[in-house]
Amino acid sequence: MAFPRTAVDFYLENEESHMWPVWEETRMKLLSARQWFRAFEAPGFISVQQERLIAPKGDAVESWHMTAGSLVTSGRRPGRPD
Repeated sequence: MAFPRTAVDFYLENEESHMWPVWEETRMKLLSARQWFRAFEAPGFISVQQERLIAPKGDAVESWHMTAGSLVTSGRRPGRPD
């Protein structure tokens, strides 16, 4: 079963990402993990879940990949089987 799912690196709890809009000279909207969770609940998705994808030590130069990681949020449309 396919679930709506998003992975973001630019989010409030990933403090190292906060300067990205300046460095990239682009507008970005900074949301917290809780705001991403609510963004999935707002249109009615159920069974909303979040996890962080953290790089194993030794696989990357020590950075946010090993601390905050990517935030993955997923949910399920009501009436759809798991």
